[in-house]
Amino acid sequence: MINNQLILLLILCPIVAWHSSIPFHLRVDSRRIGPRASSTTNCAECSYDGEVVGSNGKIGSYILHSLNCKGIPDPELPFENEESQHWFNYRRFYATPRGLSPGCLSKDESPIYACIPSSSIQTVWDATVPHRRKDLVFLCNCVPSRHLDFLADEHGELHDKVTVAIMHFGVSQEHHEPTVKCTPQSPSTVIYGRHAKALAKLLKNDNVPVVIAHSSRELQAAAVKKLAWSSLMWLLCHDAETPLTVKDVHLLHFDKLQKLVEELLPVLELLVNEQRTTSEQNSITWSVQDMMSYLETYSLSISGGNVTPNRELALKEINERNGLIISLINKSQNNITSHHLELLRRVAGEAIESGNDVFIRNSSGYRVETIPCSVQH
Repeated sequence: MINNQLILLLILCPIVAWHSSIPFHLRVDSRRIGPRASSTTNCAECSYDGEVVGSNGKIGSYILHSLNCKGIPDPELPFENEESQHWFNYRRFYATPRGLSPGCLSKDESPIYACIPSSSIQTVWDATVPHRRKDLVFLCNCVPSRHLDFLADEHGELHDKVTVAIMHFGVSQEHHEPTVKCTPQSPSTVIYGRHAKALAKLLKNDNVPVVIAHSSRELQAAAVKKLAWSSLMWLLCHDAETPLTVKDVHLLHFDKLQKLVEELLPVLELLVNEQRTTSEQNSITWSVQDMMSYLETYSLSISGGNVTPNRELALKEINERNGLIISLINKSQNNITSHHLELLRRVAGEAIESGNDVFIRNSSGYRVETIPCSVQH
């Protein structure tokens, strides 16, 4: 009997010691990320000043590093006080661990930066503690009318239900630290929502051009332009035996790019005006020259244009990029030629054929359905 008790103690002691070594705030909240998060928070030490979901990615690691190592600007101080030593409040931001609902480790009203694929927006929203969802800050290549329509009112406005940033900067790793890549000529990163002011000042500290949008339509316009770049430039860069840089495309294949823009501009204008619900609202329109200028400006702002978009990533996100554009072609009142589809078949090739059923199904309807991705940390 004594030997059995001794054996039991030897088994249990290491387990108890291990459990005791886990930080309290990670032990007390036993909720797992699932279809829906609990409506209550039992965490007794929700003392962090914010959280970052997706902190292992480039954007997430940059946000977490900037907040914890550089501090966060005080959103109550105007830009002209930037040189003041009191401009920074050094705070503690936490990388939300897998298995815990975002929002349970940080203070109410503090931002929860979600640096995730656009296809994961609904997943992260559902997993977040309900009363903290208003503090989510989505940094991803989303189109509000498609990825955030479940939050918009009847006029397509998000109001203060969430914060969204359409980014026009890159991040690289230099000396083991994430570093922002952009120039003063970069198109502005457009931010909308309750935490827009704090994020804008954080990015401005790294010389990222920023604009705070006053409506969801402004955000939608920036998102559709970004979609055009991410859908067209990778195709033209990889339509060669040796992949080209985006700078080469503008120099060598200007006519091809212009032909694509002329073809797809009616579709892009249809998408940007999806949120227009009344005839009193003016439609957003662009000229071919407007779009060509934006594409070139953005291309040359990324390492001087000496970059080649990642083909594998573009294929992985093809439904969110080119598939979304194709899904709207039948809705356009203009006659659409097939330059985009021809180029897509030529460049994507076997990748599209192997997933043909999924791609065709997603591209033939008005709304693109995507398989939810797991949240990447």
